[in-house]
Amino acid sequence: MRQDAFKTYVEDMDKQFDKLIWGNVADHDGGYYMNAQHHRPTVHMPYRSEVCYEMLATPKTEDYIFE
Repeated sequence: MRQDAFKTYVEDMDKQFDKLIWGNVADHDGGYYMNAQHHRPTVHMPYRSEVCYEMLATPKTEDYIFE
């Protein structure tokens, strides 16, 4: 994946997590579901299943480098 596309994806994911309870847990340095380095839940996705399905069903091939 191109680095700029990955950065955009991660930034969007962080914005989506901020809208969820999992992204607003007071204990960002602990708990089995929080990544202490990235302050992001490691188990849950911030996207609804329909959105996740659409992302997987129609990948943006221009975001990838094929060799």
